[in-house]
Amino acid sequence: MFRFSQKNLDPILQVTHAEDLLLAGKYYEYVQELKKAPNDESKVVAVQVFQDFVTLSNTERYSSLTLLGHFALIEALITHDPHKFGDSLNHQLSTKMPLLMRRWPCPLDPACFFPIQDLRTVWKRLYELRSIIAHGGKPDFTKNRLRDLRSGYAAYQFVRAALKRLIIQTFHEPQLVNDLKAC
Repeated sequence: MFRFSQKNLDPILQVTHAEDLLLAGKYYEYVQELKKAPNDESKVVAVQVFQDFVTLSNTERYSSLTLLGHFALIEALITHDPHKFGDSLNHQLSTKMPLLMRRWPCPLDPACFFPIQDLRTVWKRLYELRSIIAHGGKPDFTKNRLRDLRSGYAAYQFVRAALKRLIIQTFHEPQLVNDLKAC
């Protein structure tokens, strides 16, 4: 705990309730079931993404690298090679994530994070941020369209929350998420 609080200026501490532990047990069971199908690509990817998410969760809470890592996990679940079909990763994220988000039983309201509410626009701005970071740039949240994201930390919080919900959806519907990846 000391290491975590020293490394992260904004430690994320939350009260754990009995229901949370029961839910964690249920997700553990989902992962165990998914592992029983080593020849089912959708389930293999779901397990790998979950394991990588756990690894990312054990690192520094917010940095450019953790934000890129969260994007990479989302991309691993829902995107295909853009060169094969001629559609960009930006297009894939900005169309597939809103579609999936509408199915989530626990909605993620972008208005709680950003001054923009249109999900497609939110994901386009987030992908723009991801691209700037991935190509070695320094995002400026006071200019242009990145202003809509407010800060890197707000973007990180939203992307992390979306990834968690996407992983949970993948536990429940691995074939749906895998089919969407092919689109």
